[in-house]
Amino acid sequence: IIGKGILLGNILAISLSIFIDYFKLIPLDEKAYYISYAPIIIDWGKWFIINIITLIVCAITIFVPLYFISKISPIKVAEYN
Repeated sequence: IIGKGILLGNILAISLSIFIDYFKLIPLDEKAYYISYAPIIIDWGKWFIINIITLIVCAITIFVPLYFISKISPIKVAEYN
């Protein structure tokens, strides 16, 4: 699930970035910025690091609760009720 989410998010983000850059959809005032549109530049190093951090954070949020849940004995839970 994590991998599919990251893959789909990357495809969507990169596609949208290329689309916006190709059609120059973010106009700027040339008098203030000396350029007519905002260019989008993808830094692949930062993109890779963000993906790795996202993968680690998602894995931690899944596996830490599972670790604690696995320590709970079903017999003790049944006795508590």
